[in-house]
Amino acid sequence: MTGFVVVKKLIVCIVFPVYFLVKNRMIFLRVKNRINDLIHLTFKTKTHERSMKHINCQLNLKLLGKQDIRQQLSSAYWLNIKLYNEKLSYNRCILNKIINCIKFCGAFELALRGRDEKSNSENPGVFRGLINFSSELDSVLKCHIGNSSVFKGLSKSIQNDLLEYCLAGLSKSIQNDLLECCLAVCQQRIKNEIKQAEYISVMADKTTDVSAQFQLSIIFRYLISDGTPVERFWGFFNPTGHDAKSLSECIIFNLEKVLESPNMLICQSYDGANVMSGRLNGVQKIINNSYKNAHFIHCYAHQLNLILIQATSQNREIRIFFSNLTDITNFFSNSPQRVTVLDKIVKYRVPRSSNTRWNFKSRIVNTVYENLEPLIECMKEIESTFNQTIAINQAGPLNRMLNDDKLHFG
Repeated sequence: MTGFVVVKKLIVCIVFPVYFLVKNRMIFLRVKNRINDLIHLTFKTKTHERSMKHINCQLNLKLLGKQDIRQQLSSAYWLNIKLYNEKLSYNRCILNKIINCIKFCGAFELALRGRDEKSNSENPGVFRGLINFSSELDSVLKCHIGNSSVFKGLSKSIQNDLLEYCLAGLSKSIQNDLLECCLAVCQQRIKNEIKQAEYISVMADKTTDVSAQFQLSIIFRYLISDGTPVERFWGFFNPTGHDAKSLSECIIFNLEKVLESPNMLICQSYDGANVMSGRLNGVQKIINNSYKNAHFIHCYAHQLNLILIQATSQNREIRIFFSNLTDITNFFSNSPQRVTVLDKIVKYRVPRSSNTRWNFKSRIVNTVYENLEPLIECMKEIESTFNQTIAINQAGPLNRMLNDDKLHFG
């Protein structure tokens, strides 16, 4: 209690708002529990002190003329949010520039990493070189790389070492993390498109990367909402084995991620290898057991290569014929001097050979057939003018082979 005031024999708490009239003017709020006798004053006052209304009035009196702490806390809270959002926007801006460099390398099929990514390297690789070039054009990125809080308080040599590891090359682990994030975003968009599609088909093929690691590539085909057919690369995967069961498990695992109903899969397409297209135990049969509508169609991209190669290789004359054509390609592919003579006389390059692409073989046949006489003249020129023994020894048999009637099929 802070005191009492007596109005017409009515004792009123001055911190408790009441209504009472003074010269017909309303001053406070109306009082419900009046104290008009001193016998029960002690009891009444103690009861009043413990009431919630009196306590609230005391708090309001103490805070009268002072700034509410709740407003102060609210201001600090919103200030922290503002600073956090500014830092978040800044980090996103930096990451966006780095991701754009990754997208640039991917769009033009450029390797991210170089052989020597040190700060004093003359050729640190495309990606790091692109980052360094971007920082020269962008003061924000340059300031971030040079003044990152990671390096504060460290010696110059340690800063350089960390810079080489974390920023200059953006470290292999950071690059991989960014690539995984990009893949996750792309796959989520593909999932959203497939949800709106009525049917889809799956393509899969085994491949080996530059490090001789076995991988399985998976591609989805479907119609997007406007009716346009699209082909989306889903990813590279490492199956547990090379057999049909392992490959099928990998494909089914990824199909379950995108398909809401097994009936949506109406087509599966692979190469002609028995492990993929086998009617009894191949991948296509195992997939068809789980997805009844998934009919197998031979992949057009493979052009029936394995089947054609196996079939034609049974004929001895055809096998020798294509072997001789391959010798022509190899003869010119190993020497710039021979290519110079070829460009001068034939004015057309002989296509390179491929053991797994039948259309490459057909291109060689067409080239030799259309330029037979110039090729014979080219071989004679090399025999008569070259001093290298190897070139002369190889050009002679090729010249006789081009003049042989057995070469002229059709």
